[in-house]
Parts: sequence; structure tokens; C-alpha cells
Amino acid sequence: MDKTLNLIDKTTTEFSRKVLAPARQDNDKYPPSPSFHEIIKKAYEMDLFHVIQPESLGGMGLNMRALCTVLSNICEEDTSLGCMIFTHTVAQ
Repeated sequence: MDKTLNLIDKTTTEFSRKVLAPARQDNDKYPPSPSFHEIIKKAYEMDLFHVIQPESLGGMGLNMRALCTVLSNICEEDTSLGCMIFTHTVAQ
């Protein structure tokens, strides 16, 4: 699990810095910019919305520690996306 957690940490940190940080100002407006919808799509494709969902249901099958790592890294740059991931996760 430690290797997986390290990979998740590295991947989400990189995603936050390279994708979220540059778009922060545009995404902080209402209505959200078109780029925010693309960012959500990319996060969904990365399975960030399915971290603790069982593999048998199409998720990553990881634990809460992995989810907390994802949320921590995402929220450093875009809390709204972190809230969306969290809300989606607990609603499942």
C-alpha cells in the first residue's frame, strides 16, 4: 500500500501544480470557466472520484488514507474540486 500511496501522492501533487494552479483564478469565478469542466473530466478520468470505491464496482479499492492524500493535495490548489470529490465519494 505504501508504494500505491506514494504514487497517488506524487500523481495528485503533480496534477494540482500543473493543472489546477495555473487555472485557479479562472476557476474561482461564477459561472465556472469551460476549463474547470475539462479539469473535472480529467480528475474523473484519473479515478480521483473513485478512490475508495471497490474495484469490483470500477473504483480503485483503496482506503481512507488514500482518499485523504488525494483531497489534501487537490485542496492545496482548488478546494472546490476537493469538495466535489469528497461529496461524490461519500454519496456512493
